Amino acid sequence: YGIVGPCSSTSLFFNCEGGDFILFGGTGTSFSAPVVAGVAALLDGMYGGSMNAGELKSGLINTADDVGAKGTDNAFGHGRVNADAATDY
Repeated sequence: YGIVGPCSSTSLFFNCEGGDFILFGGTGTSFSAPVVAGVAALLDGMYGGSMNAGELKSGLINTADDVGAKGTDNAFGHGRVNADAATDY
C-alpha cells in the first residue's frame, strides 16, 4: 500500500503574484506521486537531507491523514499525505 496525494478528484489553487490564482487538478498516481515526493523532500530537508528511505517512509505514513475505510485500505493506502504534520515529525 502507498500513500495518496492531497485530493482524489478535486483541485489545488495556488496564489501567484498579483493575486491571480492558478488551478491545478488531477487524480491517480500521476497527480499524487509528485505531491508525495515533494512532501518527502520537505521532510528530508527538515533533517538536513540525512534521512534514509525507511525513515522517510515511516515519517510519511505516520503523519498521513486516515481517509476512506479506517486504517490501511485498497483505495487510499496508508492515507492522504499531510505536509504540515510531516514537518512536525
